[in-house]
Amino acid sequence: MRQISRNPSFYIDQAIANVGRHLTGGRVLGENPRLMPYSKERAQTILQALADTEKVLAQGTRNLIEMVPELADVALHHPGGAWPSPDWEKGQLKYIVENYRKRTEVTSKFFPPEEAKRLIPAAVKAGEYLLEFGK
Repeated sequence: MRQISRNPSFYIDQAIANVGRHLTGGRVLGENPRLMPYSKERAQTILQALADTEKVLAQGTRNLIEMVPELADVALHHPGGAWPSPDWEKGQLKYIVENYRKRTEVTSKFFPPEEAKRLIPAAVKAGEYLLEFGK
């Protein structure tokens, strides 16, 4: 399969999953997750995961030497391994910046104040890296 050299979705999915893993503590949340306050340490870990998006995608820029067009389409249409749904278009990579912004507006309410100030800008920046990688 040679994901490292052929599949841009691999890098997008890794970057998104890294953030999601820290947000959820590695647990899969149901439709109505019970939101909780994040500790200062966990909030800082989430901010670092967002910052690491650039590093993950930089690996893709270096390593994708035999990219497969069909796999690029998956990266653009189903970033993070999103399942098709009635409103699947909203999950496409072209909306990643807005989706990250919306999700972190909600999440920031459960962050310590200092980290909350940094969350939305960090998420927007990570989303911009993902969008640029998609281009």
